[in-house]
Amino acid sequence: MVIGDASGVAFNFGGTTNDERYKDEGTRVWYEAAHLILSGKIVPPPGHQEAVKKLFAQLSQRRQKYHASGKLWMESKAEMRARGLKSPDVADALVMAFGVVIPAAKSYLPMMTPSAKRSPAVRAGIILPIRITGAHIVSIPR
Repeated sequence: MVIGDASGVAFNFGGTTNDERYKDEGTRVWYEAAHLILSGKIVPPPGHQEAVKKLFAQLSQRRQKYHASGKLWMESKAEMRARGLKSPDVADALVMAFGVVIPAAKSYLPMMTPSAKRSPAVRAGIILPIRITGAHIVSIPR
């Protein structure tokens, strides 16, 4: 998934998850998207378009199961193929769009101290005092 012009978020459906209820990250994002749909936070588009019919079919065809560890798990794409179904690529894109959490940016730069704000370079506008908060760069008023 591309965010902005050049940055992206790596995502692996089979990757490990921090949520103990699910076997993997793919299962977590599918259940997160399902919860958002059921709670009305994602409103499905009208179902008369062919692309929307494909999306609804893919969202409803994947089966759930439990892993030996007791964690919730969803049917693999190989198991879906064995049942004569194609890969749920459109549904995967939807659940990634709403289920993937983008990590907040963190600055490892020290905050500009009051004495640094008074430095001749800052006062002359050669160095702009900034603070990085989350994914935003905020100018510090002089």
